[in-house]
Amino acid sequence: MLLRTVALAHSVARASALVLIVAAALYLVGVSPAHAYVYPASYWTTKTMTVPVPSCVNAARQALQKSGIGNLSSDSMSVGGTTPTTRGYIVCVRLPKAGACNGDGATAVIVTAGDDAKTLRDKIAANFAIPHLIDCG
Repeated sequence: MLLRTVALAHSVARASALVLIVAAALYLVGVSPAHAYVYPASYWTTKTMTVPVPSCVNAARQALQKSGIGNLSSDSMSVGGTTPTTRGYIVCVRLPKAGACNGDGATAVIVTAGDDAKTLRDKIAANFAIPHLIDCG
């Protein structure tokens, strides 16, 4: 039963991540769905970790700064900003009981959109240092 519950939680988290990817892409380009044909190219990737969402958001902020993204804004689950040609955004999705010490984990969903989206996505992913928890005690 516990394994089914964990599997269900992971499935829900993945579905939530997909919804967030679509929502983030719409937010990033700032264009209404009626003008979908003018969306710039967008790319995304994920990084799963055993730390909770606040640690993921801190790592996301550092990755975006190292990648040269400015005008950063954030909330409790995400960080985003821009370069002159491209927007980059990282949404941290909670993974219940998937973290260290039976705590919550997180998946970072890295989304970019714009003229240089694929290159920026790869740069952010390379600069994203996954934090680790050492002491569960």
